[in-house]
Amino acid sequence: MVITLDTGSGTPTTLIAGPTRAVQQICGPVDEQSLDDQLQVQLKMPLRAAVATPLPRGNIAATFRFSGIWQDSTEDLAREWAFLWPFTCPRSGTLYIAGASRRVKGLNAVIQRMPTRPNGCSARVDYQIVCGACTAENIT
Repeated sequence: MVITLDTGSGTPTTLIAGPTRAVQQICGPVDEQSLDDQLQVQLKMPLRAAVATPLPRGNIAATFRFSGIWQDSTEDLAREWAFLWPFTCPRSGTLYIAGASRRVKGLNAVIQRMPTRPNGCSARVDYQIVCGACTAENIT
């Protein structure tokens, strides 16, 4: 599985390069991946009513969570990457999660959180990305 973020201004940024470890790339996803959706709900609370009425207001958003491991040649370089990646990685664009023949496309994606933790010659990054809408398509 390859996960990229396309800002529309050149080459997409690779968030996860796939399962194989290699120097200066992020392998994964590691551990569990998850998707959580949230629909905006408004509570209608009539005066003196015993219960409120939840009203769906749309504006659904999907939150993807996944992790990867950055591998580097030295401990210093891995630590440097861990400290700089949150500031050098683009934070918004179109998210692509690609399998063998199909991919999920997350529109209006924003990386909400991406904590990193150096560990020896590698560093772990945990992504939390919010998308406005998702579609699926064949890989051409």
